[in-house]
Amino acid sequence: MKRFTFFIAFLTASSVFFQISNAQEAKHTLSDFELGEHVSGDKRKLSKLDGKVVVIEYWGTR
Repeated sequence: MKRFTFFIAFLTASSVFFQISNAQEAKHTLSDFELGEHVSGDKRKLSKLDGKVVVIEYWGTR
């Protein structure tokens, strides 16, 4: 049982290590635009949020 637990712990640790070592920066970038231009709310330029994680949630129907 100890060998099995050690094996599972080893697999978990190695998979986490390989995921961290293979992490890459995002290759896709957006051109500068103003948030709030097409939706209600305060206007903010995307360039002011440089270096931060930006999540834009939208919902639309046609």
